[in-house]
Amino acid sequence: MRDLPPGSRLPGPVLDFLQDMDRKLDAILGHLLRQSLWRDFPEEGLVTELSGAGLTLESAAPLPDGDRLDILLLLEEYPLRTVCLQATVLARGAGAPLPRPGIFSLAYDCAGEEDRETIIRFLFQQERRLLRRRKQAEEGGSGRPGRT
Repeated sequence: MRDLPPGSRLPGPVLDFLQDMDRKLDAILGHLLRQSLWRDFPEEGLVTELSGAGLTLESAAPLPDGDRLDILLLLEEYPLRTVCLQATVLARGAGAPLPRPGIFSLAYDCAGEEDRETIIRFLFQQERRLLRRRKQAEEGGSGRPGRT
């Protein structure tokens, strides 16, 4: 439950109702924003690796070496978190070899500090989720509680 400003006197059920409405409106606005974004960014790809400096993308569209792309990363759907940046397609053979055709490495050219921080926070959150799942799986598999 959110903290109320000093002096406000909303009953608990009213506050709960308003918070539920806020979540529903966020979901509706997120859906409408996604529809709008798909019109502006019609090509779709799957990010297979993500870092604060670049990404690896799987795409059916051909991406010639050196091409600059405007990219919209959809990090989370609810709440909707996106990052817009520009990136350059790296030449094949630059850096680690790519596993198969249709996989492209890109380096960020123009990513604001806030967008980089958003990506890094997202990566840390994903890592924490993964570690938590591993810990739960280990605890569940051993039949005894784990240590904290």
